[in-house]
Amino acid sequence: MKMKWFCGVLTASLMMASQVMAQLTDDASNYGAPNPDWNTGSNEGDGFGPWTITDGGGGHFLGSSTEGDGSRTNSIDTAGQAFGLWNANSSLITDAVRGFDTNVWGDGAVLSFDLSFRWDGGARGVTLINDVVTEIFYVSIGAGGYDYPGGSAPATAWPGEREFGEVITFTFTQNGPNIDWQFSGIHASSPNESGTITGQVIDTFRIFNAEGSGGDPNNVYFNNLSVTPGTALPLEFTDGDASPTLLGDALYTLTRSVGGGVDDDIVLSSSNTNAITVPSAVSFEALANSLTFTATVVSVTNGSAILVASNVTSGAWAQFLVTPIVPVLSISGPFELFELGTNAYTLTRVGAVTDDIEFSSSDTNVLVVPASQSFVTNETELTFDVEMVGFGTATIFASNLASGAVAEYNVGVFEPGLTLSGPTSVRVGSTPTFTLTRVGPIANTVSLSSNSNPSVMSVPGTVAFNTGENTLTFQGTALTTGSTTLVAWNFDASSAPFTVEVTALPEGTYDEGTLYSGSWNDGDNNGLGFGPWVFNHSTDTNDPAYYAGVFIGDPALAGISGMDQASFGFYANPAGSAANAEVSRTLSNALTVGQTFRFQLGLNFDSGTDGSNRGFSLFAGANELMNINMGNSAVITLNGNAIFTNYGAQAMTFDLQYVGDGSIRVTGTGRDGVETVDQVLTVTPGAPDNFKFYFNACEGINERQMYVNALQVTDGPAIPLAFTAGEPAPLATGEYLFTLQRDGAVGDDIELSSSDANVLTVPALVSFTTGVDTISFTGTVVSLTNGSAVIVASNVASGAWAQYVVTPIAPTLSISGPFELFDLGTNEYSLTRTGTVGDDIVFSSSDTNVLTVPASASFVTNENALVFDVEMVGFGFATIVASNTASGVFAEYNVTVQSPSLTLSGPVSLRDGQTRTYTLTRVGPIDDTVYLTSSVPSTFSVPATAVFSNGENTVAFEGSALGLGSVVLTASNGDAVATPLNISITAIPSGTYDEGSFYGGSWNDGDNEGSGFGPWVFNHTSDTNEPAYFAGVFIGDPANSGISGMDQQSFGFYANPANSGANAEVTRTLNSPMMIGDTFVFQLGLNFDSGTDGSNRGFNLFAGGNELLNINQGNGATITVNGSNMFTNYGTQAMTISIEYQADGIVRVYGTGRDGVETFDSQVIVNTGAPDNFKFYFNGTEANDNRQMYINNLQVIEGVGGPEISELIIAGTDVSANVGIGEVGKSYSLDYTLDLTADPVIWTEVDQADGDGVNEIILMDSNANPFRVYRLVIRDIIP
Repeated sequence: MKMKWFCGVLTASLMMASQVMAQLTDDASNYGAPNPDWNTGSNEGDGFGPWTITDGGGGHFLGSSTEGDGSRTNSIDTAGQAFGLWNANSSLITDAVRGFDTNVWGDGAVLSFDLSFRWDGGARGVTLINDVVTEIFYVSIGAGGYDYPGGSAPATAWPGEREFGEVITFTFTQNGPNIDWQFSGIHASSPNESGTITGQVIDTFRIFNAEGSGGDPNNVYFNNLSVTPGTALPLEFTDGDASPTLLGDALYTLTRSVGGGVDDDIVLSSSNTNAITVPSAVSFEALANSLTFTATVVSVTNGSAILVASNVTSGAWAQFLVTPIVPVLSISGPFELFELGTNAYTLTRVGAVTDDIEFSSSDTNVLVVPASQSFVTNETELTFDVEMVGFGTATIFASNLASGAVAEYNVGVFEPGLTLSGPTSVRVGSTPTFTLTRVGPIANTVSLSSNSNPSVMSVPGTVAFNTGENTLTFQGTALTTGSTTLVAWNFDASSAPFTVEVTALPEGTYDEGTLYSGSWNDGDNNGLGFGPWVFNHSTDTNDPAYYAGVFIGDPALAGISGMDQASFGFYANPAGSAANAEVSRTLSNALTVGQTFRFQLGLNFDSGTDGSNRGFSLFAGANELMNINMGNSAVITLNGNAIFTNYGAQAMTFDLQYVGDGSIRVTGTGRDGVETVDQVLTVTPGAPDNFKFYFNACEGINERQMYVNALQVTDGPAIPLAFTAGEPAPLATGEYLFTLQRDGAVGDDIELSSSDANVLTVPALVSFTTGVDTISFTGTVVSLTNGSAVIVASNVASGAWAQYVVTPIAPTLSISGPFELFDLGTNEYSLTRTGTVGDDIVFSSSDTNVLTVPASASFVTNENALVFDVEMVGFGFATIVASNTASGVFAEYNVTVQSPSLTLSGPVSLRDGQTRTYTLTRVGPIDDTVYLTSSVPSTFSVPATAVFSNGENTVAFEGSALGLGSVVLTASNGDAVATPLNISITAIPSGTYDEGSFYGGSWNDGDNEGSGFGPWVFNHTSDTNEPAYFAGVFIGDPANSGISGMDQQSFGFYANPANSGANAEVTRTLNSPMMIGDTFVFQLGLNFDSGTDGSNRGFNLFAGGNELLNINQGNGATITVNGSNMFTNYGTQAMTISIEYQADGIVRVYGTGRDGVETFDSQVIVNTGAPDNFKFYFNGTEANDNRQMYINNLQVIEGVGGPEISELIIAGTDVSANVGIGEVGKSYSLDYTLDLTADPVIWTEVDQADGDGVNEIILMDSNANPFRVYRLVIRDIIP
């Protein structure tokens, strides 16, 4: 182990401690009475240089930071005044800049000052500047909060704390080559931030005000400047090229301070040798305090490099950032032109681009460029001419062969023009929308006409573009059927003619989106032959929110072709939610045989989410006859069977012909315009009379939306062969007559078949008598219990066919009556028979200790209901059984007889001062009023009574913990007594502790309840733009997610939908890093897994920016710690996770899993560093309460100290004083007398002798109690 840096820090610290540095100050009182001579060049106080003030859009002044209001808390005045800046123009900045006296700023120097303000709109703040006038630090304060390098903080509350003023104190410390910074405010909600700027030295500091509103509330004040002088850096870069433009050698100068302890030898390194290389070492000449060395720039395109110079003896080091400038060419000039001719363009070079440039054009029919041209030496801009010779697009290329730099610039040369677009076919009475587009310098006002036939469609006489816009829309009115041509023109251009056909609405039952004037609402009923639309959407605006609905819109926006621009549209999002858009509608008259229901269906993308569907269902009453559906694939199904398998964007037209009772013929063409379907479905009997369209949740993009339109019922051709009589629901086996009728050229011979001969048989052939158009035949029902059968009759000569569905009625028995009773006695029950059930019934009871039934009873002949008495004789559960021997059928009915009862539930462990909700549940006829008692009312109080609402069987009430101890909660009335709850009330743990109940039901960014922690910092990933996703946190009850063992007010997380970018993430620091022996404890509640591959939730423990530990659950039961299995079983119990910091680089993790059985207790080797901050995270999942994560009861339990340190012995040599003499290349056996758990260790020194003096080996006895770490120190051979 090398400890050079430690030695360096020690040396510097000793040097600083040997000097007494006086604090130098300045404040506004040094500048006389109000509005004295505080201007550029003023220089009062000590330690600072003169002021440089820029008034920008305002000015500077001296005045009170409270602005005369004694109630303000933001005073930073000295002798009643502070430095002030005001500004009234946000494009100009007012600022004050200042540096330091000679030899003041150096290593260890400290700068501090106060900044005061009230309003934080606009921007105001602080910047630091280095010696090459580059900004190296900033804090910008605006209405949204505080921005600073590497982070941000929320704004202080307004109105509230900031209403009385804010004061931010800034402190900057030069720590070697780095600057440590910190700023904090005076309020609980004020920021408290800190950090480090690497490799920089302060030259000047600046306070600025960029607020553009003016007025006293927007003033910025500052005062109380102090600087503690530092010492010269013992080693620093004092010269060198920070931005080389050429490959090759570059000179850099190092300077050492007199007395800084830096000897002659300097080690050099480069962080990026692909950009800059340096010699490995250089040396100061004797008595010289500066040296210059040569670095080599090997690439200007591989990024930056940090040059580091260090001195081993003193530990001093310095660094220098070098950022080579990449050679770049860029072109600027007009990119859109509307006439031919010559235009000037500018080529700009950066870096090592030489003078000679070659030009070319991608299309010389559009523009031509000079073949070559040269920069004037040392100038960076070159102007060249481009000749526009034709209309089109082309790219200008400029290149420099020497540097390889190339620039491209796209130019469009367009001929001015007007273009009309919109629907080419519309209905009479509609008001279609058309679009007019202009290209080029065309006047805003354009004339319109319906030239060929204005009586067919009317349009406005003129329309006007908004200035700067190039598209507009207008509406036409379709007046009558016919064709018309639209034209748009002005003096600058004319459009091509645009032809529109106007057609009449179809007669009869018909509806389309154009009839709804852009708005489709629940209860609307336009068109003819339909009932009103009925909406049944599922939507919720509470978090996690989801949305569903319908609209009138243009399917072209979803990429769907062949539909009117005013069609019925559906949306539901986000994916994975319960959102569903659903509409239903009746037909004014049910379809008659031969009629066809037709509609257009537009679908482009699939749903994108498993389980998300969209489609159509047709019903006869409440019975679904058929369904057309698409889910998360290209496949579209008909009653569950695939009919189309290809993607496409063409609208589909489906024809559903009612060809007979129980039969529907479905025809249509797929979205690709190629696939077709023509199927006859056997469905539940009944005439179609209503339908619905539905659309489940998906991501919110247009291409996933669904459209329907052109709903129509048409009369089909006469059915040439049809069943006109028969028995669709026979009650008994045997023969039944069925009748066929023919129409037209149907031959005499009819072939018959049954789809299921186990249900029904028919003759193979029957024949009409010549000249007679009806015929009857006998079908035989052979079973009542084998389901349905379809009779098909067909005539080969004509191709005509018909079908008839026969569904025998199976014999059944069913019992009805009370199934839950709360007292003993006699109750009536009813037995109902269906089908051929005989009259005689046998009864029995599964438990005659609960209920008894009559042995038998009989139906009255031809009646189907029988009433019988049941005697309740005891409490419990029993089944009534009724059977009929003749038919073999029976019925069962479960009955529960229970005693009335009351049940208390709720938390049995509370903190002192907490109020929690308890639930009282009643079963049976119990009076509404229940009396509550606490055994120790001074410790735990409850209301005197809880009252059930009429008809409700649960009631909630609150109990409040008033002190420490154990109490018994009881509930009773004259009807029942609840089992008591034993409640324990404990104190809030001392020390570092926090829990959800401290937050008043609201958990926000920057909150900091409890003790021992820094404020919560939220870093959620959420987006309300489509496709929207949501993430956040809340205070809630884990019981709502099925999790037990946690308080009702715990910290909860949500992120949805699944497969989105949603992520809820919170971080927090410990006020003090954990000491060895300390244990960090928290509750973690998880029920379901994430449900999505790649979606995780869990916890990270850090030391600074280094991750030490990760506990994670993904899409499975397994919970891991640093990637290794911790728990593998599902469960719902809260887990208490304990993390003991046992030694630097070692933690012990232990706890019990969610099933209450699994345990984990293991040491984990981690990165070094004391734990000081942590993070909880929760990735996107479906919006399901059971997938949410909860945490609570965060605590650090102090330990009893670190591990014991003991010595080891090298055989034959005493090294108890940490001194042992070893020889390089030899092996040493360790004396194995101490209780190590491994085999005897053989350790070989393998380092080369470099004279640094120290090598170490660390050995660990992990089984010893207390825990032990042994350190063996071997001295290196010093050459």
